[in-house]
Amino acid sequence: MDHTRKKYAGFEFESSKKKVHPDQRLYVVSNEFADFFGLKRLQIVCFSDMKRLLMDYIQRNNLRSPVDPRFIVCDYDLFFLFRPDTHGMMANNMTYLNFYVLLRDHYVGIREKFIQEYRFKIMCFKYKNHFKRWLYERVRLPKIQAKYHPDRLCSILKDIGDGDRDDDDEFFDKIEKAW
Repeated sequence: MDHTRKKYAGFEFESSKKKVHPDQRLYVVSNEFADFFGLKRLQIVCFSDMKRLLMDYIQRNNLRSPVDPRFIVCDYDLFFLFRPDTHGMMANNMTYLNFYVLLRDHYVGIREKFIQEYRFKIMCFKYKNHFKRWLYERVRLPKIQAKYHPDRLCSILKDIGDGDRDDDDEFFDKIEKAW
């Protein structure tokens, strides 16, 4: 483990955890965000890169308000990417802070993405024996019991009748087919 030495009030001590600025934390971007900005799906980027992509798009398309440059006017594509109306925001009075709040919908931490991706597999393994037992007890066993019950054999023998039994092989073939 990488340990760093730090001085505090004349004393040296080792720190095992390296602090990372929140803008430098890595996240997995959503598919909509990746398609909009031309990234690969499920690409891992840091939050500062996500902000930089957003600011470049705003500057490239001249989306700042001419009256007050603090505000950003959403165009059609940006509106449908962020959907500010679902968060109670107005599309023509957006600030950079509003966009940072709306960016939360488009990234997931790496640990959370791993959990989401494997949740189905984990649940399958967790409930595998319950499902097998249910399938056998509720679905397969009643069918097996109905098919091979002695009463059914009696009804098959009655249906075949008390005909000529000179050839036992044909008689048992009829029973086997009906069974």
